[in-house]
Amino acid sequence: ENVAGLTRGKHKRTFEMMMTLLESMEEYDWHTRCLNTKDYGVPQNRLRLYIVGIRRRQSHASKPFVWPRATAADSLQLDDFLEAPGPPPDLVSTLPRAGTVRRQKILAALEKLLAQSMNPLTTPAVCGANNRQCTTMLNCSPCLTRSCAAQGHWLLHRGRFMTTREVFWLQGLKPERWMRPECVSETHFRACVGNAMSGNVIKAVLLSVLNALGEY
Repeated sequence: ENVAGLTRGKHKRTFEMMMTLLESMEEYDWHTRCLNTKDYGVPQNRLRLYIVGIRRRQSHASKPFVWPRATAADSLQLDDFLEAPGPPPDLVSTLPRAGTVRRQKILAALEKLLAQSMNPLTTPAVCGANNRQCTTMLNCSPCLTRSCAAQGHWLLHRGRFMTTREVFWLQGLKPERWMRPECVSETHFRACVGNAMSGNVIKAVLLSVLNALGEY
């Protein structure tokens, strides 16, 4: 798994060389595709390249490998992947301190919602205040990269940054199955989660692999 940008632009040559090397292992069939986390049951806009190799003598000719089908994104609700809401926040007093770039980005995102006649308190929206693009999305989280997950994106309708548990859930992972070692800071722990593969996509891909092998 890697970023989708590996397949284009200045990185395309590296990708082609990598695939040439993999395909030199002739006992494997190789499959590549870019999949988005939000298409497989978790509302995070995370497009990633996935590479699957299946050993030919283990695969069944009657069951070729088929990439998992995308699920209906319309049924996803961002709030289902967030902690239970508390009292309605004061959207200004909870902002990062005055003069910071993050505060300016969040204020711009709130103004944009208001300009579109949307109520910031009731519209599930996420502002990527810690990334350069400062993407704001409705009912979906922008991509949680290593650096963004360390702080978390800003939940406009909750007036706060994401919690660690929310970062896990939006990566398709169960936080109760992971324990942070005492020697690892909370910030670094969150960064590791943001750098991980989305569990929901990996599950879908592995089920397709098992199906091709006649094991599922």
